[in-house]
Amino acid sequence: MFYGTDKATHHNYLNFYESYFNKLRNKKFNLLEIGVYKGNSVMTWLEYFNECTIYAIDVDIKKFNNERVKEFKISQDDPKILDLIRDINFDIIIDDGSHKVLHQLKSLNMLWDHVSKGGFYVIEDIHTSFYKEYIDFNPTTFQILKDLKNSIFHESVEQVCKINKIKNEINSINFFSNVPDNIHDSNTCLLEKK
Repeated sequence: MFYGTDKATHHNYLNFYESYFNKLRNKKFNLLEIGVYKGNSVMTWLEYFNECTIYAIDVDIKKFNNERVKEFKISQDDPKILDLIRDINFDIIIDDGSHKVLHQLKSLNMLWDHVSKGGFYVIEDIHTSFYKEYIDFNPTTFQILKDLKNSIFHESVEQVCKINKIKNEINSINFFSNVPDNIHDSNTCLLEKK
């Protein structure tokens, strides 16, 4: 069922997601995934969610030849994404894109208003905030999300992402680490919207 996605293998994110996403299994809804690589996670979502439509975004997208998948070849920080999803809301948005801090923040900023009430916005692999090749903005995504959970704000973030607005619309912030004693590997964060 898991089609080799690292969400089920190395990172083990699917077990964490199950407790949140299970209520959507037979519901008709939209899911947006940024960064689909070879499409293994898209195939997993197609099987797990019986009725959802998947919007897949990547700079190097493959064709899925499935009427429930809409593919878009575009960078996650390109504002033209908003033209593609203008009137669409999503119960789940997953950012598994470049993992660069600015991309993660810009995507959150652009897409947050498209998360349905009670929906989820997930930023995967936030452990990359500890690797210099991904840090193009400080504070890092990991630090921003931890501070957001603790109601600490960084003014510099507001220039890139409407973090204060997002904080007011969050019902909960939940972190998962596949290796709890190592924050440098397999960390994800799930934001639930009010």
